[in-house]
Amino acid sequence: MMPRRDGWIDCLRALSALAVVFYHFNVLPIQFPAEPSAIAWHQICTYGYLGVSVFFVLSGYCLAPGWARSTHFGEFMTRRTWRILPPYWCSLLLVVALAVAFKLVTGVNDIAALPRTPMDIASTILLLTNPLSSIPTVNWVYWSLTFLLVAYLLLGMTLLAPRRVRVHTLAGLHVLLCVVDVIFHPAPVGPLFFIRYWPVFGMGLALALIPQNKGIGAIMAAVSVLHALWTFASWTNEIPFLAMSVWTVAFLAITRNRPFPNWLQPLARVSKISYSLYLIHVPVAINTLLRLFPTEFASTLPFVATQFALLSLTLLAAWLFYLACERPFLPRPRY
Repeated sequence: MMPRRDGWIDCLRALSALAVVFYHFNVLPIQFPAEPSAIAWHQICTYGYLGVSVFFVLSGYCLAPGWARSTHFGEFMTRRTWRILPPYWCSLLLVVALAVAFKLVTGVNDIAALPRTPMDIASTILLLTNPLSSIPTVNWVYWSLTFLLVAYLLLGMTLLAPRRVRVHTLAGLHVLLCVVDVIFHPAPVGPLFFIRYWPVFGMGLALALIPQNKGIGAIMAAVSVLHALWTFASWTNEIPFLAMSVWTVAFLAITRNRPFPNWLQPLARVSKISYSLYLIHVPVAINTLLRLFPTEFASTLPFVATQFALLSLTLLAAWLFYLACERPFLPRPRY
């Protein structure tokens, strides 16, 4: 039988996707009104990129049970890549289709810069693009999927260790990557880019492991805390990203055994299509639907109302994309 969904996690997943969507709605050259309320809304939305931090923590937290149940590397990697790659490939086809359509209709492709060389095409299909390499992505959000793919590979490699020491191997990997980040802090673009984001992902892993293995989970959590303190003391521009991760872990810990209120159910339901929303909101909303809406506003109400109208249409598109391109690849319930 499939485990019961956690409403709190669903809410966080939905909020993280919505935050990224509103972030992208507000980084465009839109002339918003010079009213305090409009300025405040715009400034709040510019922090929506922190939804990626929540997404990384949740990924680690929700992945730990599946990792613990996995029997070998191949099983784990097949299951994880099958979960993210087919919808990703479908979203790539959507971007290409929109680019071709706009080229045929207007004579100009201003949707995305499509890969042209065989190397660029192969790298795009396999998610080996920026920030892993210098090959640009065709969608702003794809970089985070590249990190997840690397994180899956690292987790899968720990399954090569004997079962009795797998959790110790995972803890050792977490400690190693946190220490490497403190000492070297690799560049955000390049083969070692993932080291910057692993500590956030590892926070979720540590919290999930504590109920089953308090000792190892506590060690990983302690290392995460030390890494966070180092980041805060360094006063880098990554502090907001890490601070949101810490808040997410604290929220998960507090709500783990708390009943989920019914009034949050509508938000939790958005979680079902959050991955589809994340994948397609840029080509559908930013590159296409936004052309149908005004870009200058005289007051706050139409400015904010336009963004929610755009969101509503994008949610509809994400639901259709989910039905056609994501749900068919979800694992079947086990009874």
